Amino acid sequence: MLIKSGGGFRMKKLLAYLFLFCLVFAITGGLGYYGVSLFTHSQKSVVLPNFVGKNIIHVLETMTQMGLNPKLMGTQYHGTIQEYNVTFQEPEPGTIMKTGRDVSIYISKGKQNLLVPDLIHMPLTEAKLILERQEFSPGVISKTFSATIPKDHIIAQSPRPFTRTEGKRICHLLVSRGPGPFPMPDILGDTVEEAMKKLSQKGLQSPEIYQRISGKNLLGKIMDQNPLPGAQVFPHTPITIIAGVTYSDSWKDFTQKGLFLSHTLPQGFLKHQVRLEMDLGGTTLILMNE
Repeated sequence: MLIKSGGGFRMKKLLAYLFLFCLVFAITGGLGYYGVSLFTHSQKSVVLPNFVGKNIIHVLETMTQMGLNPKLMGTQYHGTIQEYNVTFQEPEPGTIMKTGRDVSIYISKGKQNLLVPDLIHMPLTEAKLILERQEFSPGVISKTFSATIPKDHIIAQSPRPFTRTEGKRICHLLVSRGPGPFPMPDILGDTVEEAMKKLSQKGLQSPEIYQRISGKNLLGKIMDQNPLPGAQVFPHTPITIIAGVTYSDSWKDFTQKGLFLSHTLPQGFLKHQVRLEMDLGGTTLILMNE
């Protein structure tokens, strides 16, 4: 009986300590909750207005009157919101919040003005790379003939070089197609030297020169030309001219340089006869007959 009585006493003592601990914990928690509730209910709730697009001075005054803390996060360029006006806020407009809380805002630096690069006389491929590096985009690319600007080089641009632009970063380009067509000069009756000089002055390439037996009045002069005088030509247009020579000069040139001819026969197993004749002042000379 004494052993049981001692064990029961210790159990009652333990339960008493446990009850006391729970009571203290409950009282402490209740007081803490009451304090927090009291503090929370003592703060005023406000509805956050929309500050986007408003001037920063007006926004700061409004936040101060409402008991809110403005927190400036930074500045940024904006295409439509004027400089020194709010571009972004967090929390969003309409949020119900307690006084003393922070409101994050960003301020506009206005539109970003960029300096337009100078692309005049520059190759089109290089101009596009420069526009891309400077955050511009090529707009309309038009082409026209130019006697002074090389082909595929920039003649003009819009906006003009070194001007400042805002908003859309687009640069329109006018590109050269090279020299335009012009009339073929008349070199009939000119000496070969005179004809070559005329063609060179027009920027035309050197012609292929052929010979034809002629009278004394056309010796060493141009008897025929292709293209004909007045035809529209470009600097790269192929040109052929025929100069008059005497029979002896023609024969001398033939014997010194030789004559090269080619002829393609149709494919097949049948044999073909090839006959080559040359007319020398009315006399027919058979060069080949096989």
